[in-house]
Amino acid sequence: MNDKILELLIKENEAWDDMITRHGNEIPDLEKMLLGIIEQKKIQGTKFNKTVHNFREAIIDQDGLIKKIKEELAIQQHFLKKEKKKETNGYEINTLISQNLLREKIKMIEKQFLDLKSNFLNYYVSVF
Repeated sequence: MNDKILELLIKENEAWDDMITRHGNEIPDLEKMLLGIIEQKKIQGTKFNKTVHNFREAIIDQDGLIKKIKEELAIQQHFLKKEKKKETNGYEINTLISQNLLREKIKMIEKQFLDLKSNFLNYYVSVF
């Protein structure tokens, strides 16, 4: 595969990894804020407990998705670097397909994270 294209894909993955890492670093903060809501016990009742439980589950799920996509990114990076070392000038369609699939997964995970964060922060503000 063309070295310039491979280099662009590698840089794209590095940027995604940085973004996903930053999102992952925010998860503990969201968990602490959620615990703060529980400890304050400003609101009680079934609706409160269900909402808190749903946010807790969503945060846990998002953390799992972030860890999984970071593993997939690492695998793709390894594959791209291995491809770059090959001496062929051929254009590997599988490389582009796998990169496109990864790109779509990352877009989905990023959207889910941003939606979760936005919804949670709106809820947090409404409780306090």
